[in-house]
Amino acid sequence: MSTVLIVEDSKTFGSLLQRNVVRELGCEVVWVRSLAECRDLLASSSTPFDAALLDLNLPDAPEGQVVDLVLERKIPSIVFTGEISDNLRDIIWSKRIVDYVLKESIHNLEYVTKLLRRILRNKGLKVLVADDSKLARGYIASLLEAHGYEVLRASDGAQALAIVESDPEIRLVVSDYNMPDMNGAALTKAIRQVTQPESLFIIGVSSQGSYLTSVAMLKNGANDFITRPFQAEEFYCRISQNVDMLNLIEDLTGMANRDFLTGLSNRKCLHETGKQLFANQLRGNLRLATAIIDIDHFKAINDSFGHDAGDAVLRHFAALLKERFRETDMLARYGGEEFCVLSMNRDKDQAFEVFDSFRREVAARPAVHDGREISCTVSIGVYTGGSASFEGLLKAADDLMYRSKREGRNRVSVG
Repeated sequence: MSTVLIVEDSKTFGSLLQRNVVRELGCEVVWVRSLAECRDLLASSSTPFDAALLDLNLPDAPEGQVVDLVLERKIPSIVFTGEISDNLRDIIWSKRIVDYVLKESIHNLEYVTKLLRRILRNKGLKVLVADDSKLARGYIASLLEAHGYEVLRASDGAQALAIVESDPEIRLVVSDYNMPDMNGAALTKAIRQVTQPESLFIIGVSSQGSYLTSVAMLKNGANDFITRPFQAEEFYCRISQNVDMLNLIEDLTGMANRDFLTGLSNRKCLHETGKQLFANQLRGNLRLATAIIDIDHFKAINDSFGHDAGDAVLRHFAALLKERFRETDMLARYGGEEFCVLSMNRDKDQAFEVFDSFRREVAARPAVHDGREISCTVSIGVYTGGSASFEGLLKAADDLMYRSKREGRNRVSVG
């Protein structure tokens, strides 16, 4: 759970902020009312704050001292102020805040919620900044770090390309156009040859050249282009728009590949990923233990407790799967009350030990729905051998699962 720090002396406004953050984002909130309280909290607390909402004018900090205090801890911060001037605006932005919000309307809380949601979701998102100018590279990196992004840096196009090729978690590249040996357009073209366009966005930046500079970047695969000099607010708007689009694509992809009820991979994703893993198994890169798991007497649960209770059991069971198995193991809802686990590099004995332990845990930890405990057991079939196809692995595991059913349920059969 994310934790948000609020520093606000107004009881009314602070209460509104706290309720809104908890209700809309489900965050834990720590609220203090002065610079002194904030200083004591940060000195004594081990809580890692993910974001902060700060009043610029506190009774014991009328000149925004609390902002400097919190930013020293590298906590992304949104600042509230009752008024704004050009001079004050420049001072606030120079501190590398996330944004400032006027206390002029209750509706501004919606904007704060949107900002917070973005900051919390994108915390640690990897962005690569490529620029041969150390000063320009550092400036853009500092802007990005203020929003909680994890920033990598490259001093030329070749280094940037090498970093992208070695780190698939990079989601955004901000590249200068004018770099020696490999300019921004050439870098963009090279990146597009090694990455999927929907998984990594590229924003070009330049202070020189005609409109042909931006055209060259965009035609080679860049998603956006910013001309220097730019205002911090313009930069953040462009970054946020592109990251929001990345997140939307990720959400849509997740909807296509995830089971809505349990959050596990769906049957389509299982077959697509399973075939890739099977191909790796044929090349000798890994061994698959393929398990089919069926919840025993699930129809009786629906008949006795209702379909809402049945859904609760499925969600509970999915949570147990996520808790027990490794991140390298693939978990999927195979259909109805059947689930599939593709577990990496387990031999027959290891597979039995792991899945039998899981079977016992399911029996010992009932689901809870409307205050009632609903116990269930599972029958499991695990196949550790070879096959001519991924479908053959699934069929073998399914046959073993039905053997467990025939032999009395609540057991594991391994082959």
